Amino acid sequence: MKETITVSPTANASSDSITRAIPLQAHRSLWRETFSRLLGHRLGLLSLVILGLLIITALLAPWIAPYDPYKMDFKARLQPPSREHWMGTDEAGRDLFSRILYGGRISLGVAAASVLLSLIIGLPWGIIAAYRGGWVDDALMRICDAVMAFPSLVFALIIIAALGASIGNLILTIGILSSPAYARIMRAAVLGERNKEYVTAAVATGTRSGRLMVRHIMPNCAAPLMVQISLGAASAILTEAALSFLGLGVQPPDASWATLLKQGYSFMSHNPWYVFFPGMMIFLAVWSLNGLGDGLRDALDPRLRSGR
Repeated sequence: MKETITVSPTANASSDSITRAIPLQAHRSLWRETFSRLLGHRLGLLSLVILGLLIITALLAPWIAPYDPYKMDFKARLQPPSREHWMGTDEAGRDLFSRILYGGRISLGVAAASVLLSLIIGLPWGIIAAYRGGWVDDALMRICDAVMAFPSLVFALIIIAALGASIGNLILTIGILSSPAYARIMRAAVLGERNKEYVTAAVATGTRSGRLMVRHIMPNCAAPLMVQISLGAASAILTEAALSFLGLGVQPPDASWATLLKQGYSFMSHNPWYVFFPGMMIFLAVWSLNGLGDGLRDALDPRLRSGR
């Protein structure tokens, strides 16, 4: 006499929910552990604090700035740092500290927006190349090689010259130039994940390709992307600085750190503080982003932890 075993729908539902909960809990514990390691990484922690201060001061600029950054006072032009003007004044008598606070909103905002655009372009690019393979992969990667082989500054000059100098075109230019790096990283990460057992199991259960990519593969590709986002933001700040210094970036009356640096260059011999303060802001932002990328790399891969 055969014994039959019946499984209730409730049991199946609870089993499925447990199966779905396990990866979610694993991802959460992974990110908690990563954050804990980052806090224990001296360079990464210091970089995170400095970057956080720069972001907070930029966001709170309307409340922190002691003067209107656009108000001119020619009687107070090119004054050195003092109690009234902590970082001095520019050639039009505008408070340099206030302009640097507002300039941080533009410099950091351009970096964040261009990185977001690079992700929007680069992630599907790399995913399609890795997932489809064959001639599709070859064609997309050759396009990627062509964009990366072309001198980035020359490419940026061509795009800006064709579209005109504005903040929107600056973001578009930096986003396009940076997208191949994200495409390559995403392609490599997907190629490393797609043949693993959990992907095979998901395909065997009939999971659709889109759901498989979004719910299973992409979360496991986040580690290299986090590092690239940090380094890409630093590169975006430097690219914006180069283009703005050439007069092809942020246009007056708006000012980023780079445009303030450019304006102060003409007065550097007699008013060195004019170039020192905006230059220091660029240095701190790029250094903290690179240090954060280094810390994230060590935190996400325990084998690379340096204990700095």
